[in-house]
Amino acid sequence: MKSIREQIEAGHIECMRCINDFIRFGGQFAPEVCKCCNHGRMLHELEVQSSNSEKEWGACDWNSIKYSDFYRG
Repeated sequence: MKSIREQIEAGHIECMRCINDFIRFGGQFAPEVCKCCNHGRMLHELEVQSSNSEKEWGACDWNSIKYSDFYRG
């Protein structure tokens, strides 16, 4: 069984393959596409498990006026 770090590294390689394929076949890649991908969601979950900064990022209230200059969701 691979460690979380090894799974994340393998996941990043897979994501780069996907991004390159997307571009090669004429698509305009946007990170929003990753949230529709099972692999992207799994990778994000692994990153949240292993990184305090990812946990903090996910816990932010992005609707707060404090972050309005950074996020226009």
